[in-house]
Amino acid sequence: MRRTLVPLASLAVAAVLLVAGCSSSDSSSSGSGSGPASGSSAKVDQADIDALAKQAGVSGKVNVEAQLEAAPKSGSIETELDDFYFGPAFIKAKPGSTVKVELHNEGSVAHTFTIDSAHVDETLKPDAKMTVTVKVPSSGSLQYYCRFHRAQGMQGGFVSDSSS
Repeated sequence: MRRTLVPLASLAVAAVLLVAGCSSSDSSSSGSGSGPASGSSAKVDQADIDALAKQAGVSGKVNVEAQLEAAPKSGSIETELDDFYFGPAFIKAKPGSTVKVELHNEGSVAHTFTIDSAHVDETLKPDAKMTVTVKVPSSGSLQYYCRFHRAQGMQGGFVSDSSS
């Protein structure tokens, strides 16, 4: 009986290792497809992303970890820069408002937070933090991107929140 248990136990251990090796926990957001990045806890609707991108004047691929977040009445919002997305990808803000954006590069490489029309271009090394002040135009839309990784979908924008 003992001779039968040893091969069965070995087979069970091998099966567990095989399953563990096949189930990757990689939540990389740099995917090569045109859809949203994986790893988001909430289901991301591509039609919503496309509508937000259009409203913000963003063209091309947008990697999405956190789809949309409203700037609080305090006017300060935290934004994650990672490999290769912004979280949130879109920020709702009242047209004409001033928003303090607390940037944190959680990625493994340098990223920028760049807004051409607002003359904002900050480079953050991995694990760096900084705060920038952004004046949202009266139209309510403004795009931002990483100069190094825009082509990989690292871009987003401010969209109008007329309800604030």
